[in-house]
Amino acid sequence: MKKLTPTFLSSFNKEIEKLDKISTESAPPRYWYSTGNYVLNRVISGNCEHGIPQGRITNLAGPSGAGKSFLAANLVKSAQEGGAFCLIIDSENALDDDFMTKIGVNTQDDSMYSYASVMTIPDVTKVVSTFLKGYKDQFGEDLDAPPVFILIDSLDMLMTETETENFEKGVTKGDQGQKNKQLKAMLRTFVQAIKDLNVVMVCTSQVYKNQDVLNGEGVWI
Repeated sequence: MKKLTPTFLSSFNKEIEKLDKISTESAPPRYWYSTGNYVLNRVISGNCEHGIPQGRITNLAGPSGAGKSFLAANLVKSAQEGGAFCLIIDSENALDDDFMTKIGVNTQDDSMYSYASVMTIPDVTKVVSTFLKGYKDQFGEDLDAPPVFILIDSLDMLMTETETENFEKGVTKGDQGQKNKQLKAMLRTFVQAIKDLNVVMVCTSQVYKNQDVLNGEGVWI
């Protein structure tokens, strides 16, 4: 079997390096934030000392009452201890200042903490895009830029604009198909937006017991 010639590969590499927004480097996360649980760190990252990686989006999914918000709050504490600014985006009013303070989070220092209560998917997109635009305008993609930790708690409670309009009309009507598409589109843009930045993003979402008996017991969706 013939192999690609070095001449061809050299030419190819030079051409793609000229393309705008195309990277030829695949770098591992520059740092991690511990979950506070060595076993969970190992499950997530393969290392007891690691946990949640820089430049990625991590989703904490589980049933109601599993401790997702508690774990997320501990991650915020870990991030602050690592010198990160923390942006909290709360759609279910679970991360009030009293709760976060009891965990050990500093909610009073504006240089370390900012909170935004949201209702809709477009709200989250606007908050994150506005923050990241200001961050990139000031620091660009400097590897030494201040670290940032963004928490979205939770994806499940976010509404579409159609659901909001229905509520204002007094109509109880879901928009699940559109909601899933909008959530996917939002997260896809966030993945691209943070991959080269000193930003860690964590989301929470809920899983539900599958009610289809044909799927058997213990199946979560």
